[in-house]
Amino acid sequence: MLDRFRPPDARDEPRVVGYCAACDNEIYVGDYIYRTYDDDMVHEECLRDYAEQFIVEEKGRINSKREIE
Repeated sequence: MLDRFRPPDARDEPRVVGYCAACDNEIYVGDYIYRTYDDDMVHEECLRDYAEQFIVEEKGRINSKREIE
């Protein structure tokens, strides 16, 4: 029988399975994540920040000479 007045314990908390490579926050069982080729786990909402930090060399408007200004 469930005891709704029982205080919560560790079994009631979601299980942490890792940490996001972009924000360093916990990743829980059931979270939607991306796994990179380097085996990093990244929250869906952190993917853009991760890409800008680890993939993008430079960004800006490109001109006709293929230079970024």
